[in-house]
Amino acid sequence: TSDTTSYAAPAVSSQSGGSALATAGGDDVVLTGTNFGPSGTSVTATYGDSSGTQYSATGCSVTTANTGVTCTSIAGVGKDHPWVVTVGGQSSPPSSGSGLTSYAVPTISNTGNSAINMDTRGGATIVITGTNFGRAADGTPVATYGSDGTGYTAASCSVTTAHTEVTCTSVVGVGSGHKWIVTIDGQASSAYTGSGGDLTSYLAPTISGLSGSGISTMATAGGTSVIITGDMFGTTGVVTPT
Repeated sequence: TSDTTSYAAPAVSSQSGGSALATAGGDDVVLTGTNFGPSGTSVTATYGDSSGTQYSATGCSVTTANTGVTCTSIAGVGKDHPWVVTVGGQSSPPSSGSGLTSYAVPTISNTGNSAINMDTRGGATIVITGTNFGRAADGTPVATYGSDGTGYTAASCSVTTAHTEVTCTSVVGVGSGHKWIVTIDGQASSAYTGSGGDLTSYLAPTISGLSGSGISTMATAGGTSVIITGDMFGTTGVVTPT
């Protein structure tokens, strides 16, 4: 027989307030479960990754005796984070189902003037502003653009202002009416359609000259080779000019 006594370990059954946390942190999350102890009990809580230990919540306290703990989120990204509550040296198993927490998906509010008329060679610096982009330390954002928000993947993307700004470089391309999507740790924004209807476009082609043996005496049946020189035609094979 044992001469020691233990209380049951805590368990988290659900959470509220933590379904769309701001990536900057500061949101209150209420954890519901069992065996949290009386009000005032010293308690800690972590969340994130499959183990529930990536992020350490702050200001945790038992706010409903035995069944309720309230914590404040910290800066982070991602979705479906399980919680682990530790009371008296005993930790709960990682929560699941309704006990999972997610940060809010990113949103785009502007892509700047440099995205309106981009060089078809790429290389334009695009500053994307919005919300819930996380921090540079949280990983590399992915930004795509195109008629449906995909098709082109911007280069060298990074978070340049925590939570609110991502800077990327355009790639070789053509066309107009491109929408943007920013993805942060697997969570994608809605396709940004432009402020006031201004979508991202590459510069229109310009023609500076024509050459070829038949430019002045083309056969009406067609088949004459004409060389068109100019700018903003895109790279070889991108489109068939008409």
